[in-house]
Amino acid sequence: MRNLYISIKRPFIKKSLIAFASICISFVSFKCSDKGDNLTTIYGTVTDQNGNSVDSIYLLVNGAIFTRYDELKTVYTDSAGKYELLVDPPKKYSILTVNIPFYYIENPKFTVLYKGFKVKKDNVGTNECCYVTIGEKTNYDFQLIPR
Repeated sequence: MRNLYISIKRPFIKKSLIAFASICISFVSFKCSDKGDNLTTIYGTVTDQNGNSVDSIYLLVNGAIFTRYDELKTVYTDSAGKYELLVDPPKKYSILTVNIPFYYIENPKFTVLYKGFKVKKDNVGTNECCYVTIGEKTNYDFQLIPR
């Protein structure tokens, strides 16, 4: 009777281990293939009221969870007024925003010389600033308004 129990138990254990390993591999493969789906590109140019590029302007990307916003990434404009942010946000964020904050320490040039900005999203003027769809490439150009 003991030999019968062992012969029944071993194939069952072997099949169970194979099934468990298959499930684990499938789960890991799914999680790996899922990586990168959230990769988001936000780029654009910051100019003054005359269309001249403005360097050293601080921009930040926030991730939104309901009504809470978390800072995910920051960048300064280059000498041509251009910026680009590549963000791979965690799945918990439902939307991203890009903005020029009124922080004196990080953004003294903006805070001292400008009082706000106008925005174009994908070359079209907009009053809805500045939502970004996760997983897409979005262009936001900012025209600064002098004090």
